[in-house]
Amino acid sequence: MLNIAHRGASADKPENTLASFQKAIDLNVDMIEFDLRCSKDGKLVVIHDGTVNRTTNGRGKVCNKDLDQLKLLNAGEGEVIPTLEEALALIGGRCLINIEIAERGIAKHLVEALQPFYYMWDSIVISSFSFKELKIFYYYMPTMKVSYLSEELTVRSMKEISQLSIYSLNLNKEIVDEDLVKWLHSMFFKVFAFTVNSPQELQQMRNLNIDGVFTDRPDIFHI
Repeated sequence: MLNIAHRGASADKPENTLASFQKAIDLNVDMIEFDLRCSKDGKLVVIHDGTVNRTTNGRGKVCNKDLDQLKLLNAGEGEVIPTLEEALALIGGRCLINIEIAERGIAKHLVEALQPFYYMWDSIVISSFSFKELKIFYYYMPTMKVSYLSEELTVRSMKEISQLSIYSLNLNKEIVDEDLVKWLHSMFFKVFAFTVNSPQELQQMRNLNIDGVFTDRPDIFHI
């Protein structure tokens, strides 16, 4: 079962920062997940929310600030908001990477941004709650792994994902049960669950034969 650091080791270090990613690497995680949005001047930056309000000392929408303005913000403990390139440079080759497209309309931009990192493509998975974004990305880069994020599985969503060669279904832990995992495995999907933050929950996921879990506390794998 893969130990996937959700926004890095975000229980110990500020989420989606280089410090959080380094902490996860120090804990020997299998994969680091981070979120991607676009600045006003078209730079891909690592942040989950559409605003900087929760995770920094600033205010306002990410899309209304250029990169220089975003870099002036304190993302916690003196950390700054990383760019995609900075995150890939730190993590590259040390574990797998899960990039979540957190904002609509940036899939093609991400395709372009990943071109210089061709040597890392095998270690990168692209995920999103937006099937449209995954479909656009997959159109341009069909050899890269894509994962569908969902709070629930519906007939519509299953019809959608059947259009793509999906690497994994990343599901809310609350909807995952033994029958669902067996059914999805029978169709050759990997099943990842989010967000698992206690040893007890981790054991429950192991009992269900889950393929990986997203966790803010990758250290629970060592407890």
